[in-house]
Amino acid sequence: MASIGVLIAEKLCRLPIPFSLVDEALTLVGDDADYVPDVIVFVGGNVVSKKLKSFMRKAVQAKVVMINMDGDVNDVSMHATDVVVGKPVNLFRALAVMQEAMMVPESGEAIHIPEKEQRPFHERWRRVLDFVGNFADEYVPQFSQMAAVKYFEQQLEDMEYDFHVHYANSMAIRLANIYAGHHVMCNRGVNGIEGSLSTAAGFSVVAEGMTFCVVGDLSFFYDQNAFWNVCLNGKFRIVLLNNGGGAIFKLLNGLESSEARDELVSGAHKVEARGICEQNDVGYIRAANMEEMEIGMVTLVTEQTNRPMLLEIVTDAETDASTIKNFINQLKELWQRENGKK
Repeated sequence: MASIGVLIAEKLCRLPIPFSLVDEALTLVGDDADYVPDVIVFVGGNVVSKKLKSFMRKAVQAKVVMINMDGDVNDVSMHATDVVVGKPVNLFRALAVMQEAMMVPESGEAIHIPEKEQRPFHERWRRVLDFVGNFADEYVPQFSQMAAVKYFEQQLEDMEYDFHVHYANSMAIRLANIYAGHHVMCNRGVNGIEGSLSTAAGFSVVAEGMTFCVVGDLSFFYDQNAFWNVCLNGKFRIVLLNNGGGAIFKLLNGLESSEARDELVSGAHKVEARGICEQNDVGYIRAANMEEMEIGMVTLVTEQTNRPMLLEIVTDAETDASTIKNFINQLKELWQRENGKK
């Protein structure tokens, strides 16, 4: 049976479905009208990708159907047309039945249409989603937060124990949406840094298996009292991405000309976590280059210990920002080259 739609899902999605590199795909799609849907079926709550929000909001001609169990109107598109109360899986099953009926007319003989002619919209999207996925797998970032998250997720692929992964807001969750191959948890509703470490810490106490928290420096230092939880143990592991401030603000156009950016917007600092870990009986590892990061990461995910463990990865904010920019620029250049565009 042919597909009748395109499935896009961020790593925060709890459904057992394939994830998508949403931001990267939409970077390549741009304003091409051939990628704009006639109908959008939206399941879930907040999304990370600002590009996805913008894409849905610009698709003003599309019928937007929201599905949830409570009938709540959490309209990311800003122009929802319908709200369906119920389980999403029930609607999708109904759509599948309807599609089968459309393919078998009253004569009883199934209509045969070559697959690419049957779903050109789907094939167009499949190509771009496959392209960005393959590019992300093959791209080798220099030592940076991006390299750390990629290597961390690669280590988890080989782990035989059960684990859960929490990502903090800002750059951490955006990197998760590129590299995580599993569902991740994030305090996304408030779009802020508060509570990320505390949430993961409390979760680790009651959850089966290992709990990892990938967190940026501002989120970590803001919420360091999470270590006051006396029930914490060796099931809790932290990857601290410390580049001396909120480096995501170095990616926003216009702020580079502001004298207030580093001190007042990015929260620039020179603080590290060793002392916090020592006073709270948390195992501490520091990494300031690729070799130290890789050794520390393997230790973090494999070592047996009865107390929490933290790997602090110290990077340069400018390098972190340029690595992301290079990733996007090379992605666009390769896509344009393969599609015959200048």
